[in-house]
Formats: sequence, C-alpha cells, structure tokens
Amino acid sequence: GIGSAIALALVVAATIISLVVVRVSGYDKMRSSMEGVS
Repeated sequence: GIGSAIALALVVAATIISLVVVRVSGYDKMRSSMEGVS
C-alpha cells in the first residue's frame, strides 16, 4: 500500500544520501591515505 511505498522510498533515500555523504566526505580521505601507504 501507500505506507509501504513511503517506507521503501525513505529507505532508498537514506541509502542514497549515506552513499553520497561517504563519497563526498570519506572517499578523498581514504584515497589520500591509501596513496600515502603505497
């Protein structure tokens, strides 16, 4: 129903937002630290 559709949309939105945040904030740090190690 509508409730499950809204819940699914919220889960998808939260997943996308978390992925974007990780890429924007953490990816550069992780990449630079890996370059420093190698």
